[in-house]
This record gives sequence, structure tokens and C-alpha cells, in this order.
Amino acid sequence: GGSGPASSSSTSWRVWMACGDGIVRGYLIEEKTLEMQQDVLDASACNCILTHLLLGEGQEIGETTAGSLDKMSIGCSQVEVARNYVGDDDMAGDLLVISLDLAGKVRIWVMSEDMDQQRESVEEIQSVKAIKEFRVDNATGTCLKICPPKVSGVG
Repeated sequence: GGSGPASSSSTSWRVWMACGDGIVRGYLIEEKTLEMQQDVLDASACNCILTHLLLGEGQEIGETTAGSLDKMSIGCSQVEVARNYVGDDDMAGDLLVISLDLAGKVRIWVMSEDMDQQRESVEEIQSVKAIKEFRVDNATGTCLKICPPKVSGVG
């Protein structure tokens, strides 16, 4: 599943990518035409649109670490997403995006539930700074899981 499409006439999916440069990238995957809609996802019938760059406190767009000895990026290894809503509507509530890098740094972003409708154009890429960033001592950066505040039962 994904968040609502920028245009309601096509099916879309939201994809969040944990990237080696430490930036989380958000993509909107849209079917090219209504005639191409099928029960299965066909990559050749889709457009992949970069819509969001999720940055940490010290990250800037265009930063490069290739060949730089004074600034190194370990990279983001995990990304998790959850809706900040407890009702029956799967599309309601802000989206929480949380990442973990290999050094144990956790970053949290809150994305508006209507983030796709707020886009001015297809070419617009929104840069969003983390609302919270902290480091977990001795974390390996290989596992991140979002759990509800109250868990009942096994599992």
C-alpha cells in the first residue's frame, strides 16, 4: 500500500529508501495510464518520481562524501513507517518515518497525511529535516522496529 496519489485518476504506491549517503528518499510510484492498470505491479508500466529528501540535523542537499576525508557518511541501513492514527481509515493520520544508520543514529520525521496533495508540481522535491535525532549507544544499525505503545498477546 501507499499514500494517496497526487492525481486521483491513477494508482500509486509510496516507497521510502534507506540510502548509503544517510539520506532517506521518498518516491511515488504511479501507473502511467489507467489502461495499464493490472492486478500485479508491472514496473514497465510505472513512473518512479522522487518526491522527498529526508535529512538529518547536519545534512544538506548536494553534500558529497566521495573522496572527502573530513566528512564521512556511514549511511542509513533501516527505515520504518507507521501511521500516527488509531482509527479505521488506513489513509488518515500523519506518517512517521524513522531511520537508523550503521552508527546507531535514529532520525524521526513526521509527514503530513496529505503530503502528496500538497505537491506543487511533479518536478518538486521536498527537503524535510528530522524533528528528532539521537544516538543509541552500542547499536549496530542493523535492526529497527516500530511497535505500538501497548502490545498485548504473543509476538
